[in-house]
Amino acid sequence: MILKQENLIKKIIRSIIIITAFIGMQRSALAQIQKVIVKVEFKSDNSYEFSYEKDVPGNYTLAIILKNLKNAYNPHFKEVISNNQGSLFSLTPIDSKKRITFSYNYSYIQGIINPKVNKEFTYLLPFQKGKEIKVHDVKNLANAILDKSLPENWKMYQFEGYYLDSIFASRKGVVINIIDNNTSDLEAYYSGKKNSITIEHLDGSFANYSGFQKNSILVKEGQTVYPSTFLGLVNQSNKDHLNSLIFSVYYLVNDEPNRKYRNSSFKYVKRTSYINPYFFTSKGVEQLLQFNNYIADFNKELILREFTRREKKQLKKNQIKI
Repeated sequence: MILKQENLIKKIIRSIIIITAFIGMQRSALAQIQKVIVKVEFKSDNSYEFSYEKDVPGNYTLAIILKNLKNAYNPHFKEVISNNQGSLFSLTPIDSKKRITFSYNYSYIQGIINPKVNKEFTYLLPFQKGKEIKVHDVKNLANAILDKSLPENWKMYQFEGYYLDSIFASRKGVVINIIDNNTSDLEAYYSGKKNSITIEHLDGSFANYSGFQKNSILVKEGQTVYPSTFLGLVNQSNKDHLNSLIFSVYYLVNDEPNRKYRNSSFKYVKRTSYINPYFFTSKGVEQLLQFNNYIADFNKELILREFTRREKKQLKKNQIKI
């Protein structure tokens, strides 16, 4: 019986590693679907206008490669696009009496490569004020059972507590991905098959919240959420009312930032870099330690930190609810 339980735990933890250790790869694979479309329009002055359309929320890094270009200068375009549509660049003929000739291709990846993240930003624990949770380091758990090496700066928390029910946003951001098709059961307490929300922050970092009850998520992709915005309900594990949430903060990293890209494949984006966040607890601002207990807390200053003037006015008018 003990051997069967150990095998089950190994299988479950392996699922966590497979699904979470390669978040960047998953994001890259998703980018191959036509979420961004580049359009080229020929003008009467022999120039070409490049523009784009994007039907998904969040920032994308877009690269356009021009080949066999004649009678125009190459802009070597690689930029971040945020809006649903917009202009990119123009090709103007060097000799206005001649046509520009070229071929092109493009690719994109969700997120900003090497963003200027604020690693000292203070996050809220994603639970109701006064809730007590215990912290487990997923890295230590995986290494102990599977003896596997994980990314150098891997940092992923499992927040565990009795009668945990509601999950709240830890920081302002835009919801860019929701998974809500996994059923709730005891194995889902540990497994990688969890319902989750990914939120992109203003500094280009991401937070992943994993462990929602099916059909309990109340936010939508593209929605801006704020600290203490209600996201959904914790998956009920039926394990003595002991429920958990997996939480991580990360961003995209290019290991060779000075390397000139030779094509548009983004293969040089080597890894996802994780952050060890600071959290506001009942004891103040601190980084969380393995096996320690913490009590969720917040104050008005932290909630309003990234609000715009317009959002503060909307909050006073109850047009924004947190």
